[in-house]
Amino acid sequence: AKRTDLSEDTVLQLIRAAQAITSQFERSEVLLAVAGSHQLSREARDAYIDAAEKLGDHEQGRVLSALVRNERRNSVAR
Repeated sequence: AKRTDLSEDTVLQLIRAAQAITSQFERSEVLLAVAGSHQLSREARDAYIDAAEKLGDHEQGRVLSALVRNERRNSVAR
């Protein structure tokens, strides 16, 4: 998830696979790594939010905050 050379499709598949991780902490760690390393397509962003919605409040807050930071960082870079 931290590799920066992944294709958009691979990132999307990674996020979808993360939804099957039963540990909320482990799922959130994958999502945090994705948000820290990749600009997300619209489809990947939607899958990311779907995966985040299944987390508890604490972990959900962490991963959604990371998504916001990701989007701010990428909007400044453009």
